[in-house]
Amino acid sequence: MLADGFADRIRRWSRDTGAPENAARVAQCTAFVVSMATLDGDVCTDLSDIAAALNDGSDTETVRQRLLESGVTGQPGQPGQPESRGAMPLILDQDGRLYLHRYFDYERRLARSLAGRHAAPAAPGIPASLGARLASLFAANRASLGDAADWQQIAVAMALLGKVTIISGGPGDRQDDDRGQPAGLPARTGSGLPHRDGRTHRQGRRARMTEAVRLPGPATCRRKSRHGCPPSPTRSTGFSA
Repeated sequence: MLADGFADRIRRWSRDTGAPENAARVAQCTAFVVSMATLDGDVCTDLSDIAAALNDGSDTETVRQRLLESGVTGQPGQPGQPESRGAMPLILDQDGRLYLHRYFDYERRLARSLAGRHAAPAAPGIPASLGARLASLFAANRASLGDAADWQQIAVAMALLGKVTIISGGPGDRQDDDRGQPAGLPARTGSGLPHRDGRTHRQGRRARMTEAVRLPGPATCRRKSRHGCPPSPTRSTGFSA
C-alpha cells in the first residue's frame, strides 16, 4: 500500500534529521493516518486521531511535541515552511489539524481564490435582456418541466450574477451541461457581464466538496479517523508482527 511506503519513508527521513526514535515513530504514524484520510475524501486529521492510533497512552500535547521534534513537520507562518520550497511534508496548524503539505497548499490556494472573488466588484446590474436570453437557452427544459422551477436555469443566472457560486447535485442533474459552463456564459447569454471563470467537476470524490462548506465557525476535519498506525519496522524482518 502506498500509504505504508510513504509512512516508512517519512520515518526514515525523520531519523535522517537526527530526530529521536519516538518522534520518528509519531511522524510515521501521522503520515499513514493522514494519507488514509485523503483516501476517505478528507484533507486532514487531527492530533486526537494520532493519539488514538498510537494507542500508547500519548495525549495530544505529547503528540504535538513529538511531531515538532520529528524534523518533518512544519507549521503555518514559520519561516521557510509550508508555502516555500523548504516546506515540510507534514503540516500541523495552530488548531491541531494535520495535513500532507500538498493538501494544505490546495486549501490555502482555494481560500485565497475565494477571498479574492468575494472582494471583487459585484456585477453592474441585471441586463434587461438576460431573462429572455436564458429562457431561449433553456427552452428545451420547459417542455418537460411545465410550471415547475427550472433550477438549472436559475443556477446559471446565479453563476452570472454572483461573486462566488457553488453548484452541486446528484447524478442526472446535468450540472456539467455545456450550456452552463461558467467561462462562456456571458457570451452565450449576451449579458454583457464580466467573464466568469469556473470549473465543473463530475460526480465522484470531487463532488464531496459540498461537504466542506460549513457555517461560520472553527473548521474541523470532517470525521474521526478509523485507521491505526502501521507496524514499526524492524531490522530482521522489515516490519514487526
